[in-house]
Amino acid sequence: MKNFVKESQLWICLFVLLTKNAVVHPVKIRALHVPDTVILENPNEPHPLYLDCDYEIHPKEKGFVMKWYFNEQLVYQWIPDRQPLALNNFRNVIDVNTTINRGILIREISFNISGTYKCNVQTFESADSRTADLQIVVPEEALELQHVTKNGIVYTRCDVTNIYPEPKLSILFGDNILLDVSKKVVAGEDGLFNATMLARVHSSQANYAPVVLSCVLTIPNTSYMRKKESIFYDTEDMTLYENIMEEFYGYNNASHPFSATLALLSTYIVVIIAFLV
Repeated sequence: MKNFVKESQLWICLFVLLTKNAVVHPVKIRALHVPDTVILENPNEPHPLYLDCDYEIHPKEKGFVMKWYFNEQLVYQWIPDRQPLALNNFRNVIDVNTTINRGILIREISFNISGTYKCNVQTFESADSRTADLQIVVPEEALELQHVTKNGIVYTRCDVTNIYPEPKLSILFGDNILLDVSKKVVAGEDGLFNATMLARVHSSQANYAPVVLSCVLTIPNTSYMRKKESIFYDTEDMTLYENIMEEFYGYNNASHPFSATLALLSTYIVVIIAFLV
């Protein structure tokens, strides 16, 4: 029995010795401050952006390293008493001379820094990391809405130019979102988007009352929203109709489905007449 007690005491002493230097307070990230959306109001003026990784570390922990990742690619590393390093595509994007030790300073905001950021802190004993998404929005240069009626059908067209990222457009007739729509999105060489939506609805849905036509522009996964409105007037204007249709379908009447249907119908009529003669 005495031997058992002595052996137990030895094991307890050994456990105390092994755990004496164990990490009681591991390195921990308290908060990661990365805005979810940044609106770049004036792309021609440089605006810096600071991303902050607020962490705490126990004084006894050794071998501290901070790393930042952009879309899983290492872009920044800092080890105490050493020069911070900006890496890969962020070599000229991060200002290592003025960056505070716990964050990174991006010299100039541009839409191509949109993505997922991860801050990783680690020591010889412990590690912690957090991620956050950043979306840069370049506001549209113009948002236009126009409509025209032909043969009882209201054609409504919404255009947005030079925006980032790719927008979502919705056209409303009163409170109803129109589902009979055609869409076209084009990305320019500068990375900005131009988008057009053409919607169709029967004019009888107005019920002879003033109706507000709306084009709603949103950026998915952000709070960014713009709206253009006009009052519906049941008037026909062939010049405006042709402009709306031709511009949407590529400046070619024969290219849009309405003209294609008319051309096919004309062919059938000619064949029938030839057969009767």
